[in-house]
Order: sequence, then C-alpha cells, then structure tokens
Amino acid sequence: MFRLTIPAQGGRVKNEPQSTEAKESARAPVKIASVDHVDTGAQNWAFKNSRTFDQAELEEVSRISENEEYRKWFTTRDAVPAERRRDLITVEGNSAQSVEINGLQVDKKCSPPLSGTLFTNPNAGQANNISLLLDLDEQIPTPRGMKILVDASSTKYFCEYTLNLKITAGDAQFTQKVMDNGTPFKVSAMLEGKGDKILSGYQSAYVGGVLNTCGGGTFQKVDAPTWTSLAGDC
Repeated sequence: MFRLTIPAQGGRVKNEPQSTEAKESARAPVKIASVDHVDTGAQNWAFKNSRTFDQAELEEVSRISENEEYRKWFTTRDAVPAERRRDLITVEGNSAQSVEINGLQVDKKCSPPLSGTLFTNPNAGQANNISLLLDLDEQIPTPRGMKILVDASSTKYFCEYTLNLKITAGDAQFTQKVMDNGTPFKVSAMLEGKGDKILSGYQSAYVGGVLNTCGGGTFQKVDAPTWTSLAGDC
C-alpha cells in the first residue's frame, strides 16, 4: 500500500486530454496526463510469430538513438517488451479538493511467453531509481513504493495488464483505470535456451549491442536454435 497526496486545484484541469486515459478521466478527481515508456537499458523485444526483416529495416532500427522512436519501431510491428518494462504515469489533480491516491491494483491476463522472433540489444545497463515495482509472477501483484513509475517484469509469462488507481477525494472513493494509451500494457518473459544456446527457445532472433560479435552497429540475424554468445561467424 502507498499514499500519494495531490493538492487541490483552483478548478478542473483545462488542458485538452491527449490520450484515451486522459479523456476517460477528464471528470475524475485525478487526470492521467500521460503514460510514457521509460528505457530499461535491456532493449529486448519479442514477437508472437517468426518474422523476417531485410537489411534496410535492420539498418533503420539500428540507427535510431531516441528511445521513443525506438519503441515505436517495435510496437508498430506488434512487438512486446521482453522480460521487463518501465512506464512513467503522470497524474494531475482534477478536483477543487485534495485527492489521495492510496492504492493500486493490477488486472492481468497471462499466458505462455512469446516465442516467435526475439530482438536483443543489451548494453552495459542503467542505474535508474525505481519507484514502483510489480512482480507479475505473483498471484495478486502488489505495488511497492511511493511514486507512479511502474517497473513490471515476468520470468514465466506473456502478460497483458491494466492498472487501477484507488483514489479518495473527500468522503468519496474512486477507481481510475490506467492503460497504455488505450490498450493494455504488455510484457513477455524471455525464454531460456538450452545450455550455451541462449536463444534456442525462439524460432528466429536478431542480436545487437554486445551480443553482435560481428560489430558494425547493425542488428545481425542469427540461427536461434544453434547460436551461442561465442559464435564468430558473420
């Protein structure tokens, strides 16, 4: 359980809603101003089915340096963050009285992890301060922390989930649903390989970053069932 108090507003927020969540909450005590994907540093993306990408597409995504554009490249192709994701939920008071966010519940639907194509581009990692942790492997996921920066992960499942903020305004209780700009949040566990064949759980895979033994800064297609991190064939 956590509690976050939002001061009273002089009136309702007049900004035009920019997302589905904002539109739905325009008359609620709390307005969902934005939901932004935050870089985890891992850069792993999974597809439900095996996908083939040509050299031009691989060079295109390899050139992207801006996190939001990188995310869009994958999500517009129906890819899902693999292993973990972070989302920063920005809320604004939308009431003439103080509002308390005093709880958060998770509605989830989980199934086996995605096993089609994996893009993996690990780097040296990041040292971010995580404010709210969700373990989707728990039967009833519970939040931990004070702010609404959600770090969700799974080592077992592919999960679709929505967040429900529990809100108190005066003597009234409210529930505010939070989604990923109109759709459920999604994350897939990464499948374990066999022995040193760490990608063998996938039908196909593309590696970048420190896993790309050929270098060059562009994603490299590998034979997922047989590839190892020591492979040197380009």
